[in-house]
Amino acid sequence: MHRRSFLQTLAGAGVFSISGCGSRRDLRAAFVTDIHWKSSSETDPHLDRCADALRAAKPDLVVCGGDLIHRGLLLSEAQAMEGISTMKSFFASLRVPCLFCLGNHDLFGAFPEDGSPPAPDPRRLYREHFCGLDTCYTQTILGRTWIVLDTLELLPVPQRYRGFIAPERLEWLDKKLSETDSSLCVPVLHVPALSTLPSATKGAYEPVPHNLILHNGAEVVKIFSRSRVPVVLQGHLHVSEKNEWQGRTYLTGGAVCGAWWNGDHHGTPQGFTLLHWRGHNLHTEYRPFSVS
Repeated sequence: MHRRSFLQTLAGAGVFSISGCGSRRDLRAAFVTDIHWKSSSETDPHLDRCADALRAAKPDLVVCGGDLIHRGLLLSEAQAMEGISTMKSFFASLRVPCLFCLGNHDLFGAFPEDGSPPAPDPRRLYREHFCGLDTCYTQTILGRTWIVLDTLELLPVPQRYRGFIAPERLEWLDKKLSETDSSLCVPVLHVPALSTLPSATKGAYEPVPHNLILHNGAEVVKIFSRSRVPVVLQGHLHVSEKNEWQGRTYLTGGAVCGAWWNGDHHGTPQGFTLLHWRGHNLHTEYRPFSVS
């Protein structure tokens, strides 16, 4: 199925609408990442407040940075369906176009703890319910091209996964940036390519965990450095962080859940990031919301 047909199918199912996806230089987007839904009783009241805050911000577009369901890779596919249904309803309630980037917790059924067999394709449910045929794709909305990347590689237990973009995906990314006006492109990653969090919290000489930053992040940064991409959106770390490197901003978007629904994480409260373009000028703001 062509991706636009898939978007229309999702719109009919109530996930989001693609009306208004024309060409426009001004754009207000919300980067909503790391929700980590746990259960209806534990998480849904907080999600209601988050949805209220998002609607009040009046974005033209919502970009989800991944990790919809907490410990989703440890659930069976059947166990993941309640959270998937909740997430679809949450995003549908925002009534704006939504794009979805795969997170490590969204590899449903990869390592189920209930004893059921691992899913043959842990990306299947995420593709079917959120992003269509592939977890790497592009979509042009309101004059900007969003390049959504799959930043995950499954590993055997006990590691389970690492941040890694496959070589063929890097070639695809390089080609996409070279064949379009990259100044109007916005790459979206779950696992960051660049962050100061490890050195800021553990010290510059401590080894970085295998699953924290992209294993081949330097290659990804090099590709972006050959382009005119102004900003790269990143999730995973649950901190609001902006790093300027070689003429572009690497923006880590905090977390809707903060510290997994237990307060702030390294000083970043529960919230989301707003991005407002006026032509080529971009203003960003981290917008906390109340969870009490």
